[in-house]
Amino acid sequence: MPDNIIFAAPNMYVLRNWIATGLADKCKNILGLVPVFISSFKDEKFNSNDGSNYVNYCFPASMGKWQELPEGFSKCLFYLYYLRIRTFALEVENGSLQMMQFSRRRDVIHYLCSMIKYLFPRGSQRRIRIRSLIDSINPYHEKCAQLLEMVNPKCVVVGSPGFQFLDQLVIIESRRQHIPVHCVVNSWDNMTSRGPMIRRPDSLMVWNEYMKEQASVIHQYPGLNIKVVGTLQFSQYSHEITEEETNAMFSKLGLLNGSPYLLYLTGQHLPEYEAEDVDVLLRTLEHTKFSETPLVVRIHSQANNLPFKQLRHKNLLLDCPPKFIASGENGFRLDFKEIRMMAALLKNAAVVFASWGTTALLEAAIFDRPIIQLRWMKAFQRKYKEQAEKVMDYQKYLHLIPFDETRCRLFSDFPENLEKDINTLFNNNDAFQNNRKEAVLRLATPPLEDAPNRVIKIIADTLN
Repeated sequence: MPDNIIFAAPNMYVLRNWIATGLADKCKNILGLVPVFISSFKDEKFNSNDGSNYVNYCFPASMGKWQELPEGFSKCLFYLYYLRIRTFALEVENGSLQMMQFSRRRDVIHYLCSMIKYLFPRGSQRRIRIRSLIDSINPYHEKCAQLLEMVNPKCVVVGSPGFQFLDQLVIIESRRQHIPVHCVVNSWDNMTSRGPMIRRPDSLMVWNEYMKEQASVIHQYPGLNIKVVGTLQFSQYSHEITEEETNAMFSKLGLLNGSPYLLYLTGQHLPEYEAEDVDVLLRTLEHTKFSETPLVVRIHSQANNLPFKQLRHKNLLLDCPPKFIASGENGFRLDFKEIRMMAALLKNAAVVFASWGTTALLEAAIFDRPIIQLRWMKAFQRKYKEQAEKVMDYQKYLHLIPFDETRCRLFSDFPENLEKDINTLFNNNDAFQNNRKEAVLRLATPPLEDAPNRVIKIIADTLN
């Protein structure tokens, strides 16, 4: 019987990181470990880049009001998670919109969590003891336990330290069976935006030194167990974009090969607000040198397409990638081809615009694209004022501070200044170019292609 390694995949983003980046294939070819998947998807197998088929075991979501939880997930664990995230929000309120929302609530739970925060301050021995006590509450999950016993993996790989409920389940049962757990953190904001570290894996692999410091300072995770590995999802960006990939991208957009275009990257949360920005942006660009240049709006996989589809302008083109799913069929929608499509889209854009702090801004810096961030929250009459307030809150996000410090993008505060902003961007391109390189160096940890190999080395070292 071959040696196995288990990958937990709660959603399509995590599944992309395990397969499309080549990590699963490297585990098989370099470590001699056969990847086995636990996911919320019904697929019996997942096909990898090199043509391998990897078995998948589906853990379906609960029915009714508990749909975000895997079937059989303890309600006790969920309530403990909720109390912990509410307490975390009082300490790290600028982590995300959710944290800000929780920190501003004034309900019974708020006062309970305030008392917990006071009695068990972060970093204290009392906090460590109460955390250990809570972590010891591990209701048994029969299906997961039996699967681990059957597969008998050498180790388990997850994309979050328990933020995702499927990850939490797998970590708990792996701990019970003394199976090593490695966490390769999925996103650049996860140390500040997703709440406390719910379970403590044997190793924590992060994108950059900032995340390493956040894991140590905010979560008191042991520094010796934190490894900076870079960004799995960017590893395929290091390869030269082929003519075939470029042609496929232009064909998808309905543009002639080599046609100039501008690119607007949406976020996940506020499509109505962003559609307002796109509408004003299109009309403002009519009075610039880009008056005849198409604006491609790349809609986030988790965003609603409708507000953008309702816009009408001759220069507007919509790019709609596969929609986000966390269950059902065909979980591997963001495959290698989709990653390369995004690469070609970014590489050929004349200017990249955004209103939200999407990870794709860092991707634009990787491809050395001029970037303009629209801060038009109060620049014109807003139909969705509550969404404008959320964009103002987003300016405080902790994980964006290092990105802002590099000054790799230009901020536009008023539509009437856009032409001047564009000229400033191009007239000072050398400075912005250096700053973009600095952003990639600090946040993505190049060489980009080394990220999967760094993960493999850490797993190999622990197995040895």
